[in-house]
Amino acid sequence: MRYFLAVIFLIHFSVFADQQYKTHRVSSGETVESIAEEYGVPATEIYKLNPDAKKGISRGTTLIIPPKTIISQEPEGSFTVHKVRKKETLYSLSKEYNVSIEEIKRYNKFLYAEPLKKGTKLRIPKRPKLSQTSPAITQEEAPSEENIFREHIVLPKETKYGISKKYNITIDELEEMNPWMDSLQPGMMLKIKVGETAPSIDLDKFFIYEVSPKETIYSLTREYNISRDSLFALNPQLKDGLKVGMELKLPKQLEIEAADYFSESENLENRLEFFETKNLVLMLPFKLDEIETDSIALAKERVRKDQVLQIALDFYSGVRMALDSAKTKGLSVNLQVMDTKQNAFEIRRLIAENNFENVDAVIGPLLQNLAETAARELENKNIPIVSPLSTKEVGGLENFVQTRPSREMMESVMLNFLVENTENKNVILIAGNGFSGIKNRILSALPNAKVVDVSSNGTVSQSALIGALEKGRENWVILESDNIGTVSSLTSRLNSYVSSYNISLFTTNKNDVYDNESVSNYHLGNLNFHFPSVDKEFDVLKNKDFVMAYRKRYGLSPNQYAVRGFDITYDVLMRLGAFGSIEDSFAHFEGTTEYAENKFHYQKRQDGTYFNNALYIIKYDKNLNRKVVK
Repeated sequence: MRYFLAVIFLIHFSVFADQQYKTHRVSSGETVESIAEEYGVPATEIYKLNPDAKKGISRGTTLIIPPKTIISQEPEGSFTVHKVRKKETLYSLSKEYNVSIEEIKRYNKFLYAEPLKKGTKLRIPKRPKLSQTSPAITQEEAPSEENIFREHIVLPKETKYGISKKYNITIDELEEMNPWMDSLQPGMMLKIKVGETAPSIDLDKFFIYEVSPKETIYSLTREYNISRDSLFALNPQLKDGLKVGMELKLPKQLEIEAADYFSESENLENRLEFFETKNLVLMLPFKLDEIETDSIALAKERVRKDQVLQIALDFYSGVRMALDSAKTKGLSVNLQVMDTKQNAFEIRRLIAENNFENVDAVIGPLLQNLAETAARELENKNIPIVSPLSTKEVGGLENFVQTRPSREMMESVMLNFLVENTENKNVILIAGNGFSGIKNRILSALPNAKVVDVSSNGTVSQSALIGALEKGRENWVILESDNIGTVSSLTSRLNSYVSSYNISLFTTNKNDVYDNESVSNYHLGNLNFHFPSVDKEFDVLKNKDFVMAYRKRYGLSPNQYAVRGFDITYDVLMRLGAFGSIEDSFAHFEGTTEYAENKFHYQKRQDGTYFNNALYIIKYDKNLNRKVVK
C-alpha cells in the first residue's frame, strides 16, 4: 500500500454504490421467504447476496436486500416524521396518530429488535381523510383494550416469574405471547397483552423487582440510587425484613437512567432514510508533485521516509473500506480526492477551481492549520469540514467539526472519573516541574490528596513516597510529568512496592514519555495504569470481518490511522443517511456512535464550532491488555 502505484490508485478512486440495495435486520419468526415477500423480491436473489442464509437465519441477522421488483412502499408524502419525546411509548404514539403499533414497526423495522428511545425519528403513516362514501369506524369496530399489546424491556436480574407477577399473568401466558423467548437477557423486548388484568401501579414510573439471594437493603439502595426511607415507603412489607423472592416496587426512571449511562452508544444503521447519492471531498497531503513518476524505486523510498504521506495513505485506505461498508447499507457515495500538498495556498486554489455546491462534507485536511484554512474558505457555503486529527479548539468557525477530543476535555473526563471513584481511597499526587496548573486543578477536585514533591532534578524521595502509602487501603497514585527519568524511576519503584501495597497508577495525560522504551510496560500493567484515550484497543476478533477484508485488499493489517479513517468516514455517512445532513444530525441526535476503535458524541461550543467529547478511560491489566473502564 505504501508504494507509488498505491498513490496513483488512491487519487483517482471514486465509488458509486448501488442506491437500490438495502439491508434488513431479521426479527423473531421471520424467514427468508417471508422477507422476500415483504420486499417483493425472489428468495433466490436474497440467497445469492447472503449465501450464509442457506444455513438458516436468526433474530438479529442482517441481510442485504436486492432491488425491488414490485412497489411495496407508500409514497413519502404519506408519512409523518415524529421525533420521540421523553416517556412516549409505542402505545401512546399509536393512539396519537390513530395507527396500530404493528404499523409503526412496519415502517421503522429497527423497532422489532430495539426499544423506543428519546430522540428517535419515526416514519408514521398518515391516515387518509374519510370521504363521504367511506364507511365510518364504529365504536364496536375499534380495537378493544384487550387486544392492545405493550412493550416490556427486560431489566437486569428480572425473571419470568417476576415479569408474570408484574403484569398479573402466568408464566405460560408470557411464553405464549413471546414464543421465541428461550432465556431472558437484559434489553430483550417482550410483548405483553394488557387489559383488565393489567397491574394497578403506574408502569411508566415504577417496575416490580424480585429479590435475589444475598441481596441486602443496602445493596438495593446503592444499585437503584434510592434512599432507605423511600424504599420502605414504597414497600411497607420490608418492615418484616427482606426475603428472597420478595417483590419490590422500585422507581423505573432511576433504573433507566443508570442503564443509559453504561449503554450510551447507538447504531444509526437502523435509522437510514436518506438514500440519495452522498458527495464527499477528501483532502489529504499526497504531494504528488514531489514524487519521481519515472522511478518506482524512488517513489517507494519517498513514501517510506515521509511519515505524513504514510498517515495519509493509511487514513485513505480506511476511507475506502468505509465506502464499501456504506454500499452494503444502500448508500451511494461519490468521493472526490484532492491533494492538498500540505499547503494552504493549494487548498485555496482547489476550493476556488472546483465546484463545491453539492458537497455534503469535506473530510480533512489532516493538519490543524490547514483544516482551519479549508473551513474559512468554505464557511460561506456552510459545508462542514470534518477534521480527523486536530485537538485544539477553533473559535468562530461554525462549519468546523473537531472529531478528536481536546487535551482539556480528556483532562476533565479523567478528573471526573477520579472524583467519582476515590471514596475510601488513599490518593497521592505527584506532579513534576511545569505541571503546577494541573496540580492545582487536581487538588481543587480532590482536596484530601497527599502531595509528594518532585525535586528540581526530577527525582522523588523514597521516604516521602513510602510515608504517603498506606497498607490496608487502595493507594491511587496520580502522576503528572513529561520527564522520562521521573516516569521511568517512579513506575519502577512503585512496582517494587506492589507486593506490600495495593497500588494503582493514574494520569490525566498519557504523553509520549509512557511509550518510551525506558518505561516498562510490565510495570504499568502491574500498576493497573489508568489514562484517558481517544480510542480503545482494536479488537481483532470483534472486527474480524473488517480485518479480513482489509488484508484481502491491501495485504496487511489495518493500523490506527486506517481504522480512524474508517470510523470517521463511516460515521459521517451514517449521519448523512439517517438525518440528511451533518448539521441535522448534530441538532436532532443526542446519542453517541461507536465503531471499531473510536466513538463520537458532538456538542456545540458557544462560538458555534462542533466538537467530539466522547472518549475512553483505559487501564492496563496484568497481561498488558488495554481494557475500557469507562
